[in-house]
Amino acid sequence: MEGVTGVSAWIYVVVLTSIAVVYTSLGGIKAVVVTDVVQGVIMIGMIFAILICGCIRVGGVSEVIEINRQTGRLQIFDFDPNPYKRHTFWICAGISLSPPIVQRLNSTRSIGDAKKVAAMSIPCFVILQILVMCEGLVAYAYFLQKGCDPIASQQISNPNQIIPYLVTDLFAGVPGITGLFLAALCSASLSTISSLLSSISAVTSEDFIRPRFKKASEQSLTQFSKVSVVLAGVVCICIAIMISQVQGPMGQIADSILGAVSGPVAAVFLLLIFVRCTTRKGLYSSVAFGACFGIWLFLGYNFSSGRLQSPTLPLGSTEKCFLYHNTLLPLDNCTASPHAVLSENDSMYDHTLFDE
Repeated sequence: MEGVTGVSAWIYVVVLTSIAVVYTSLGGIKAVVVTDVVQGVIMIGMIFAILICGCIRVGGVSEVIEINRQTGRLQIFDFDPNPYKRHTFWICAGISLSPPIVQRLNSTRSIGDAKKVAAMSIPCFVILQILVMCEGLVAYAYFLQKGCDPIASQQISNPNQIIPYLVTDLFAGVPGITGLFLAALCSASLSTISSLLSSISAVTSEDFIRPRFKKASEQSLTQFSKVSVVLAGVVCICIAIMISQVQGPMGQIADSILGAVSGPVAAVFLLLIFVRCTTRKGLYSSVAFGACFGIWLFLGYNFSSGRLQSPTLPLGSTEKCFLYHNTLLPLDNCTASPHAVLSENDSMYDHTLFDE
């Protein structure tokens, strides 16, 4: 969002986290579910707007597919079991063990309802992921056909700004679309933050507080849950400060952090399913050790001086980035040099060479 509005990212972090903390602590899981539905409609609507308009500008769905196929960006049926390879089907294993997803399943009335919710949610999740990936395919095809890759031409410095930049370029002159896109971004952020806050609150209350304070009333537990949401929100802001120093796509950063702590969580689920002779102390100590080890790997990979660089696909062309709208005038009427100089604040698309 910083790339679209110019407002500091810290303002967005504090404001969005504060909003999520307020309605999560006051409304609980019901507020999270209701707002997720509204936010999901906004996000999906904006995704379809980008896909439809982008495909029309490129020349159709077949043209988008052909451009990405020729540049090696369509490797759909890659089921290589190598765990060191990025972006393979192994990522699907973590979906069913996600604490927010488990919390939603536990909030249903019966096991039958939980199965129905899972059966409906899995196809929706797959479709949503496909739509998001198609956004990237459309963005690449659009800028490749335009002949000006925004990353290669250094118009943007962060890969996370590609979609915001695409929206501002694709819908230039269309009032309201940029605002809707910002609403979609805010909705996505609020949905993720509120889900995690609610999950943290439920785990803290049910697994740590209730077993230790068995005589505590439901009202006291509810109040503690609200306090834990606020504390978790503060922790989220601190984590955002750390993440801002990490280079790379936001999806990769998020997956790295989740991978650092999701391994021990998945181990807990599997251990409780297959082994009965487990103790609470053993679970806590193993999860703490596993999480610390994963975080150590994450910090070492991203902040060490000799960090490995992940392989990337080649960027698009920049040969048409400097097409100016020239006005043919006699040279003796020109008051400016025929060599246009772009400052870092100038647009690379709307620039005139001469002044009358």
